[in-house]
Amino acid sequence: MARRLYKMDLNNPLTFKNSQFDAVYCVAVLVHIKEAENLLHEFCRLVRNHGYIVFSQRNDLIDKYNYDNVFKKMTDEHLWRCVFSSEDMPFIPGHAYYSDRIKARYFVYQVQKEI
Repeated sequence: MARRLYKMDLNNPLTFKNSQFDAVYCVAVLVHIKEAENLLHEFCRLVRNHGYIVFSQRNDLIDKYNYDNVFKKMTDEHLWRCVFSSEDMPFIPGHAYYSDRIKARYFVYQVQKEI
């Protein structure tokens, strides 16, 4: 459970200490981030070893920005490992435009830091 909530511009570097958090939850946010790859690296820095990063991304943006390769690269660099990756799901269920046209995937990665 969160003890405190922070409102920050995720397009800028975050001012938290390394390994300060047990987890990061970032659903329906990366779509608004200019450099999501940088933010995912920042999340790995902020989350303690064996902590979790939970996030979603729209499929059209996963394809456009080649995020599958980004996820694999970060795995190959031993920054994290995939614990869960969903099937394609509606981006905004029940929405007149997005429900059928735009899909999203949900992910859970566990941070893997060398100690």
